[in-house]
Amino acid sequence: MNFKTDTVLFDLDGTLINYTKGWKRFWNPVVYKACKPFVETLPDYSEETNFSEIIKYTEEKLKEKNLFWESFNNECYEAVKKGLEAGDEITPYQEAVDVLENLSKNYKMGLITNHNHSGRDAILQAHDLDRFFDFKISPTESESLKFKPSPDMIHFAMKKMNAKKAVYVGDSHVDVEASISAGIPCIIVERGNYSINHTLKVKTLNELIGLLADGKV
Repeated sequence: MNFKTDTVLFDLDGTLINYTKGWKRFWNPVVYKACKPFVETLPDYSEETNFSEIIKYTEEKLKEKNLFWESFNNECYEAVKKGLEAGDEITPYQEAVDVLENLSKNYKMGLITNHNHSGRDAILQAHDLDRFFDFKISPTESESLKFKPSPDMIHFAMKKMNAKKAVYVGDSHVDVEASISAGIPCIIVERGNYSINHTLKVKTLNELIGLLADGKV
């Protein structure tokens, strides 16, 4: 039986939220400091280092350290707070609110992000985005959930949301891999920062409305 898409799942960082390069000065040092003691082969820190590249070296080791993981989550939250206090460092893309408003009228809406849950919620609340989502999940909320590109969080969200047919909207190869593993389509928002080798792509979030309405995914 073919179902019509009834659920739209979103990534957060780089998909809905625009992180300026300057914000890395708050976030990356926290992640690096947390991970460095556990992996001797961790690459040297630089301003270009990003969370996804760091965490892939340390995910399982961090998950084994429950108390440390809680501490790490708290430190990340403090980094997000500093970024939010900086004003324009962590902001939604210009079209994000209107698109979320539109889609939330016709679809169940979920948020699946590798971002820690405390920081995620702080960002959503600061920009009044929380109201658009029926369900949210981050790997820091459960010891059993793995970071993307594992499909764990997508499977978990779809079950909780009773989704018959879902699509995932992201901005990176990690999102594509997670979606493929979960067996659902992925729409990449490619704004020109870098190119993703994927067929189903849009240039802005606005294009999602027509794409979904036309039943092309």
